[in-house]
Amino acid sequence: QTAGAGTTTFTGAVTTTGKAETAGGAVNIAETVGNISFATITTNGGTSTGIGRAGGAITLHSTEGTIAVTGTISTIGSAAATSNVGGAGGTVTLTTDGSDAVTVAAITTSGGAGYLAGDGGDAGAISLTSTGATTTLGGNITAIGGAAGATGTQGDGGAVTCASATALGTNITINTGATAGTVTFSDTLRAATAYTETLGITAGTGNVVFAGIVGGGSKELGAVTITSAGNVTADLAFTAASLTQTAGAG
Repeated sequence: QTAGAGTTTFTGAVTTTGKAETAGGAVNIAETVGNISFATITTNGGTSTGIGRAGGAITLHSTEGTIAVTGTISTIGSAAATSNVGGAGGTVTLTTDGSDAVTVAAITTSGGAGYLAGDGGDAGAISLTSTGATTTLGGNITAIGGAAGATGTQGDGGAVTCASATALGTNITINTGATAGTVTFSDTLRAATAYTETLGITAGTGNVVFAGIVGGGSKELGAVTITSAGNVTADLAFTAASLTQTAGAG
């Protein structure tokens, strides 16, 4: 859907997973004036007897309305066979303009496993933007590069970017695996209830960036745990029940 002036609602599961030997189909709701609502979206790559197949890209953009996905978003690359590379995970891009918000549950964009000498597929990037409002995270985010074949290399993790003000709706983990996959909060980050909702981040060799105030407005985060990262940067005040970093490469 490339344009529309009303509400777009899918109350059942939306699935465009590829058939055998094909990539997942894209889901694109663009430049819509009105609310966009989905239950679940699945665009995984189809099973393969050779090269892994990519997950389909998911793009939702409302110019004057909210975006709410109450169930899982999954766009996973399929595993390879016969010494080939795994399929790439699809990208997920959700954007609202004006003063309307994005609300999501769990998102997975991981790559498929390589086979024998094949590399794992790269995970898809995830970008969440509520231009004049606050994005609420209601589930875990996973963007891990596909496992390497016997002599291959693991795929890269996907970058996860929360480009506007963000709130933790529950305890959240963000995992981009052991390889590169930067996690960025470009604006403020708050809990729903002071010192309650926790945040765990595994970024491998990717960086973790907190560009805005963390835990402001009497919405301090609960325990924050960074399991792995390259560089970790907090540009402004950071308030949480605790902060633990157990490994870092930068």
